[in-house]
Amino acid sequence: MDELSPSGYAQVVEELVGGQVQKTYTWGHMLINQRRLVAGSYVVSYYGQDGSENVRQLFDNSGAVTDTFAYDAFGILIGRTGTTANSYLYRSQQFDADLGFYYNRARYYDQTRGRFFNRDQFDGISFVPQSLHKYLYAHGDPMNLLDPSGYSTLADYDLLLWLLLGASVAATIYYTTKVVEVLRRFPPVPDVWDKDKDKDKEKDKEKDKDKDKKRPLGVMRVQLQTGNVNVFSIPVWAPDERGVAVLHLRTALHLLFLVGKGMISSNPKVESAFLGAIARSSMAYGTFPPIGVSMIGNFWREEFRDRKGKFRVDSENLAGVNLRY
Repeated sequence: MDELSPSGYAQVVEELVGGQVQKTYTWGHMLINQRRLVAGSYVVSYYGQDGSENVRQLFDNSGAVTDTFAYDAFGILIGRTGTTANSYLYRSQQFDADLGFYYNRARYYDQTRGRFFNRDQFDGISFVPQSLHKYLYAHGDPMNLLDPSGYSTLADYDLLLWLLLGASVAATIYYTTKVVEVLRRFPPVPDVWDKDKDKDKEKDKEKDKDKDKKRPLGVMRVQLQTGNVNVFSIPVWAPDERGVAVLHLRTALHLLFLVGKGMISSNPKVESAFLGAIARSSMAYGTFPPIGVSMIGNFWREEFRDRKGKFRVDSENLAGVNLRY
């Protein structure tokens, strides 16, 4: 079993019977080939997948097609040619011939019903109603979505991350546009040099510096922790006197997930729980405007677990009044 496969999921690399290797598999981002022990020697078959990662063909060493496969939308095998022993079919997932179902890691998938056998442990995302269904495969839309982990469709991850990132980009575009509008309304006026005025300006600058030193800068932080150990943290400074915005902190959450998921576990279940904590924190931020957060310290916490212990996503206010908009 390769838990660090480039495919992003734990994959079988060898099958043994009585201590003898019967099959080996080569993985890249997708399944490349299999080697089967036949009459004392290994026979290689290469996989040909379509755009949805369904195995459509098997090739021999000469490049000749030995087998073909056809499926309906939910993965029922509706056509086949060739007799090569092969367990990887729909979505390049492993088919259990004894059970008649697909092994999608966390759960077995029944392609005849379009449902999983077990209840999904992923909490789902409240603003994506389909993700709240605990048994449905790929939100009932297998033509466009897939669920190799058995926890949640890949679209749930992508949607949440793009919402967080898209919101931050939208905010940047909005405020940049406003600055440009102000500059256009008030074009620069040429100054006439005046020695006394320059001295007054320098004094005013010094006064402004003193005021800035006394005024608390809006600073927040999101961090991934386990116990008292800070796994990874991202500070966020306010761009102006209004403090850190909800969109700024949500952007930090997006980065925390992208970096943090590779630091804690390669287990899809843990990654799913981490994403749930990120989603709940993000939605909580939207409840604070317009009053904002003035209390210094941790103002929001979401916890999740893996086999080794408990993790949490902490949101902290370090200085100033923030999340007012």
